[in-house]
Amino acid sequence: MMSKDYQRLDRFKLPPHFRGRSAFIVQLWWLVQSTLFAWSPQFMYSWRRFLLTLFGARIGKKVLIRPSVRTTYPWKLSIRDYSWIGDEVELYTLGILRSVRTWLFPNAPTFAEVTTLQRVPSIFTPDLL
Repeated sequence: MMSKDYQRLDRFKLPPHFRGRSAFIVQLWWLVQSTLFAWSPQFMYSWRRFLLTLFGARIGKKVLIRPSVRTTYPWKLSIRDYSWIGDEVELYTLGILRSVRTWLFPNAPTFAEVTTLQRVPSIFTPDLL
């Protein structure tokens, strides 16, 4: 039986400037995120905002970001005023990621039993900010 080549990983090449920063800065961010960001006490929202902005993120007023949030490339992140980014959220910023006003309740407890959202393509869009 002949196999079809749908994906050839041996031919993959990372596009130039894909990360948006040097490999050194990317590794430095991952180190900072794994230590200073993740180990910060929960109430230190301004500290986490500071770390993200230090690496190029655009963070609005009074944004609350939990210590377990992970961001691939903060320089590609923009979050609007008064947003909350909850526990265990992965901001997979391979492209520019800008937030809009959205409330998600995956795995909600009995409070109104909000349905788990599988796919919400309109949450983050590159043309809103």
